[in-house]
Amino acid sequence: MLRRGFEPRSWAREALEKRIDYSKDRKNFIIWMKERCSTGHTDDMVKYLDRYLTTKVSNPRQLFELIGTVEKGKRHFYMAIRDLLKYYEIFSLMDEASLIKYRKVVKIPKTNIDNYIPEDEKSHGKRFSQSSTTLLNLANCFSPNSITSMPLEYTFSSHDTSFKGYS
Repeated sequence: MLRRGFEPRSWAREALEKRIDYSKDRKNFIIWMKERCSTGHTDDMVKYLDRYLTTKVSNPRQLFELIGTVEKGKRHFYMAIRDLLKYYEIFSLMDEASLIKYRKVVKIPKTNIDNYIPEDEKSHGKRFSQSSTTLLNLANCFSPNSITSMPLEYTFSSHDTSFKGYS
């Protein structure tokens, strides 16, 4: 048994990159994106990566600083980086620990909730009255009185498990 610190080296672990090198992986990344996404989405993501990811990123701090320089389309840049990280993960081009650290920096921000309410009250009134009528009808269908007053031919017999049917 080997003493601690004298284990054999794991060459596979050291072969994985810990940095983002988009220029090296660009061609294969585009092919992969086109296979799984629409051409428009792929073109948008590549456009943002080409514009902002011009250097190698060695650590999450450097990626954080790079994100700070993005003026327009920060959310799309986040999505593009996350797609690139998915590519690295699927093809095992980066170790898992580095992927987790980079993903913590690149959280996609939530969009605003749509609070717009149309001004046309007539359409709201109709919709409300229709939906409330439907709810009342459903409530009446499942009230205890309607269940006990059902004719016997529509219920199951306690001795016979076959359904009598609607005739």
